[in-house]
Amino acid sequence: MAGPQQDADWPGGLWAATVAALREARRVVRHAGVTKKLDRLLRRAERNLGRRPEAALRLPDLGLGPDGSRRLPCGDHTAVLTVTDEATLTWERADGRALKSLPAAARRDHPDHVTAARDLRGKARAQIRTLTRALEGGYLAGAVHRYDRWRDALATHPVARGTAGRLIWEVENAPGDWRAFLPAAGPADHPDPAPDPSAAVRLWHPARATPAERDLWRDRIADLRLHQPFRQAYREHYRAPESGHSTAMFQGHLVRIEAVLGLAVRQGWNIDDDILALPLDGFTAWLGIAGSLYPGAAGWAEVGEVTLRRADGSPQALAEMDAVRLSEVLRSVDLLISAGSFAWCDDTHAHGPESRRQLNRLYAQPLGRTAQLRRAALRRILADHLTSGRMELDDRHLRLDGHDIHLATGRVTRSGDPVEITLPTGRQAVPLPFLPYDEALLERVVRTVAHLMEREGSAAPS
Repeated sequence: MAGPQQDADWPGGLWAATVAALREARRVVRHAGVTKKLDRLLRRAERNLGRRPEAALRLPDLGLGPDGSRRLPCGDHTAVLTVTDEATLTWERADGRALKSLPAAARRDHPDHVTAARDLRGKARAQIRTLTRALEGGYLAGAVHRYDRWRDALATHPVARGTAGRLIWEVENAPGDWRAFLPAAGPADHPDPAPDPSAAVRLWHPARATPAERDLWRDRIADLRLHQPFRQAYREHYRAPESGHSTAMFQGHLVRIEAVLGLAVRQGWNIDDDILALPLDGFTAWLGIAGSLYPGAAGWAEVGEVTLRRADGSPQALAEMDAVRLSEVLRSVDLLISAGSFAWCDDTHAHGPESRRQLNRLYAQPLGRTAQLRRAALRRILADHLTSGRMELDDRHLRLDGHDIHLATGRVTRSGDPVEITLPTGRQAVPLPFLPYDEALLERVVRTVAHLMEREGSAAPS
């Protein structure tokens, strides 16, 4: 049986407490210079936290009861902190009747109690964000937990259970035999009989699943209308076609350097002799960029190979890498390329002739993994309209009433000609249906569909 990762006793808790403290300080500080410095420190601490998944098992319970709530007396009223998917603060009268908002008497007569209740809510929200970051970082770290530690620190923890319950987990019943389950689906979905306390538990990842298993979990997430803490069922996954220590699967893409570097810093990449380096436990990933890289660099550059090297500098064969860790490295590279290729299309660079030529080039390329998952999500979101025949999903486009919406760029054309779409914002924006994950381009495509249907006199997607 695979051995669960050993939890470091102090570092994980220290990093979790540090990140939570920085978030709390950032929330209350008003000085512009201090907030900028805190933002830099927070980004650095979060990157380090992503490499310490043991921090997810060391969150304090904040005095919450087994039901995930805590009652805080405030004169004749009571503040009720409840942690489920998110931390919420509600108010009750002395007789237990719920109030719609903070009572004026509590604000006037007990301001310290009100502040304390709000501060506790802020700490709970900070812990949830810390937990989410640490759990997702466990993919790259190869995190595996003992079942009893997972049960006590995540599945039944008053702060963590709302987050952990919406994720798909795997428990090892026998050596190499993993069974996936989703706690939020209810008790019937939990392992039966209960696993041995020392059994290994890990997060499910699509790189380890078959196509049928991936479709099953995506359908189930959609049926339950479950919003996962981070992209898991719809997570991009990759397998390099080469078996050596480098892959050319991203080679040749043109990217905007400033967009790539901005995201690279947040993802933990460093600039090393005009190459982007992602240092990880036991190896380093290198991404070649045909350009001069330095803070503040700008312009276009061509992407080169992704290379893996061990800590001693020797080549790391792709075929010998854990499937999930390799997939996560390649996912990080794809995110950089997506940001540099597509994200800039909505900013000031989008109007120059060079940018238009680049957009047309990207428009003609096959869909990447992120766009493929966007297509899978749209197939579920718009299932009724697709069944009716009004809409059609092909390899790269969503087609509606003669309009083609590109799934990788969001660009709209009709009979090959570009169509400028100005989407309503604010109160005029069309309400969104349930989306299985947060992504700006997925949201834009759905809003574009709703806008076109409304313009044609049809009901918007629901």
